[in-house]
Amino acid sequence: MLLKLHSYSPLFGSLFVILSFLLLLTSFQLSAQYNQLNGKKSLQGKELDLITTNLDDINYLLLESKSKVNTSNLSKMGITLHRKLGDTKAIISIHNQVKFRLNSVIEQYQYYTIKDDWKFAPNFDFEQIKENITIWIGITDENEFQNYINSQPQINVILKRDHFYKIKTSSSQLEKLKNKAFIYFIELAENKPKSEATVLDLNLHPNRINTLHHLYPELDGSTQTIGINEPSYDTKDIDISNRYISSGLESDFVDSHPLQMATIMVGNGNSFVTGKGVATKAFHSSTTNENLIPVEDNYYNEFSINIQNHSYGTQIESFYGVEANLYDQNVYDLENVLHVFSSGNSGTETAQNGRYQDLEGFANITGNFKQSKNTLLVGAIDTAHHILEFISNGPAYDGRIKPELVAYSMAGSSNSAALVSGTSLLLSEFFQKKYDSIPSASLLKSVLINSADDVHLSGPDHKTGFGQLNALAAMKTIEENRFLLDQVSENEIKELTVNIPDDAINFKATLTWTDLPANPNDEIALVNDLDLKLIDGSGAEFLPWILDNSSSISALNNIANRGEDHLNNVEQVFIANPESSEINFSINAHDLASPVQKFSISYQWEMPNQFTWTSPTASDNIPYNGSTISHLRWESSYAKGTKGTLYFITPEGQDWQLIKENIELGEEQFRWDAPIFQDIAQLRMEVSEESYLSDTFTLSSPVELKTGFNCTDSLSIYWERISNATHYKVNHIINGEMINLATTQDSSLIIDKSLLESNILQLVPYKDEKPLIQSFSIDYNLQGSSCFLNSFFVEAVQDSGVLANLNLAALNGLNEVVLERDIEGNWNKIKTIKPETLSVKLLDTEAETGFNNYRAVLNFNNGVRIYSDESSVYYVNESAYKVFPNPLLNGEDLRIFTQESDIPAIIYLLSSNGEIVYSKVLEDNRNYIELDEFKEGLYFYQILQEGKIRQSGKILIQF
Repeated sequence: MLLKLHSYSPLFGSLFVILSFLLLLTSFQLSAQYNQLNGKKSLQGKELDLITTNLDDINYLLLESKSKVNTSNLSKMGITLHRKLGDTKAIISIHNQVKFRLNSVIEQYQYYTIKDDWKFAPNFDFEQIKENITIWIGITDENEFQNYINSQPQINVILKRDHFYKIKTSSSQLEKLKNKAFIYFIELAENKPKSEATVLDLNLHPNRINTLHHLYPELDGSTQTIGINEPSYDTKDIDISNRYISSGLESDFVDSHPLQMATIMVGNGNSFVTGKGVATKAFHSSTTNENLIPVEDNYYNEFSINIQNHSYGTQIESFYGVEANLYDQNVYDLENVLHVFSSGNSGTETAQNGRYQDLEGFANITGNFKQSKNTLLVGAIDTAHHILEFISNGPAYDGRIKPELVAYSMAGSSNSAALVSGTSLLLSEFFQKKYDSIPSASLLKSVLINSADDVHLSGPDHKTGFGQLNALAAMKTIEENRFLLDQVSENEIKELTVNIPDDAINFKATLTWTDLPANPNDEIALVNDLDLKLIDGSGAEFLPWILDNSSSISALNNIANRGEDHLNNVEQVFIANPESSEINFSINAHDLASPVQKFSISYQWEMPNQFTWTSPTASDNIPYNGSTISHLRWESSYAKGTKGTLYFITPEGQDWQLIKENIELGEEQFRWDAPIFQDIAQLRMEVSEESYLSDTFTLSSPVELKTGFNCTDSLSIYWERISNATHYKVNHIINGEMINLATTQDSSLIIDKSLLESNILQLVPYKDEKPLIQSFSIDYNLQGSSCFLNSFFVEAVQDSGVLANLNLAALNGLNEVVLERDIEGNWNKIKTIKPETLSVKLLDTEAETGFNNYRAVLNFNNGVRIYSDESSVYYVNESAYKVFPNPLLNGEDLRIFTQESDIPAIIYLLSSNGEIVYSKVLEDNRNYIELDEFKEGLYFYQILQEGKIRQSGKILIQF
């Protein structure tokens, strides 16, 4: 069918070939053809009726404009936009013929036919398609689709969300589905989510969360609930127990990874300090991530979920698909739900399609749902702010800045995302207490991004986004009301003003807005385009950071420049040295598809020559976990290149001890291999004439808590005494929290078990009123202890007697240990000892030849007596058989000496597997046996008299 308006010419033929070629080169792998439209040059006058009449059986057209396509204008013209192909091209359909006739008489538009291959997402590899496949499809007409699938029994609908259906069908159906007018998008949906960290890696110091905890102890997340979109997990784990809210949407599959994420976000440290997360009393709720799309809206409302964590990924997907669209729609509809994603752990892999195909080190984000605009993507860096090669990087498929943030983790981006989600809980809690409302996702993004510490390259970059999470700075942004909430209408420029101190430096502001979802496969995801500009009192204008998103490694590694941003729904402006105390914000509604657009702006500044310790605080221990070498951390606004000298002191120390000279303050961290004193200490940083003291903190490592006896009614625990400790607190769990059970100055404690509500115990040493690092918690029933006596057994010692071995659980209140032997039916006292150690050995030198039966008796000071189980051994005294030498060397005879009364007898030699290999009758009291032909090894012997075993043992033959 011919539909192009221009008359044919050789020039047009060349243009036609070029345009077709360019379209084929797009990442969408579409196939298009451009034909003449009735031989006419334009849509004017009476020719319009002819065109519209001939368009009745045309479903989709390629629209080409001489200027940027305006979505709002197209809608007013009766046109539906299905996919943007850059600023000036789009795939459209005509939804209102009347409006089209009245309003489409515009010279700037041209229309072309296009093949239906444009409907496929780029994750279709047609050579790899299986016979039965699972796909997402986007539909335009519900009734037509329902009528069609009712006639196609081989199509199985899995789920529906908005105008998207997830279906399972045969590969042979693809061609039919593609050609249906009511279907405008087809995406392969066979990816399965996978965890993006395998090890719990919890350190709250790099991101200033420890400082936030210290300065805002009233914030614990107790009014918040985090959503965890992953498989199910052990909700009875001691760090997260008693705070789970069932959603009814949990996965049938149980995994350890979401437990790790829950611990990072809401763990309360019952197990150890590495089990203490960000929001220690927050509730948590689980939903399955099997379908890779957001949960239905009513879940977030019913369970008051406004933060949901997603620490998983799929394969690298460099396009905007159904999942991305639905997450953007979810946030757009609900406004106050922030989805936090991990960027992925595929940093060494490359995208297989799109503009960044096969580009090493970039654009390897795992999952198209992470290409969404209204969510927050988080990458990972190490504890010294270095990038990690295996972490997935941006940009997004269309060049947008992704990830927006990074946070600490050496194990993977899962842990980093969980840290950001937990921090968001505390920010939301504080905001609700202060303003009695829930912060929007846009505001939380603005606050988190604007307060981040710049790392890696100056300004934003494609590996670390806008910087590293700074939880303390984010909290202070909200506390000090340094944010603006407003909206702007179509073609409006909104003007706002803030005041800052006269000598402020490093002013930074970040504009964010929740954008309309894009169409799947749009070349650029941005729909509503706002532009931010700052103007200081001198009239100087400052534009946002923009990044080079060209498809080359060198371009993507370039440092950020300034310019108008028509790509991101996050824009950040930085002014190093403002010329005035008044900063004017200009927010221009450059291009809107909706009547108005809400937005959020956060801002901050620094004062020059300031220094503040953030780690350690008075609540911290160094090392942070008692063993790993830790970083000291601070915030500094001193000029680049300024250096300081670092010292520490302990209470017993008379002088400050030098740690390091010439420390670069701009690094804001120093790795200190601290000595462990089991005591308190303080730091001092000297900068020029200034001296900055830290809080007093502890230098300690955890002591090991051990179980002594474990009886029915009582229990004893003990630990190694710490010379500097003034007392110890023993804690136990009640309703999911550690509660003090007892305080003692001793290094042991006997506990009445009726006072315990769980089996979990913890020890915290104290130096005066300051706690040292806690012990690892123990389950006393899993320590292998019994009621005072852990084990008792006896063994025959040739020529010496019978040795009784006792392993005691504790010495508390124990007066003596008695060894008794059964003699003619009566228990007789053989040996008595007052034990000084837990291991006791008692030798019975009067044991009789034959079986000897023993028991141990524990006598306590309070009169209580505990008996062991009985233990028997066969012993041979001097009147029986002496078997020697042992071991038996090459050429030696085995000798068996005995008394006349013990013969005749018979000796058997057995191999190690019990097979009899030799036997001999012993007829003399002196017997010599040649064993030269025997192989090296261990053998057993038995000597029988009158059919009964008189003696047995082992013989080692060595050559």
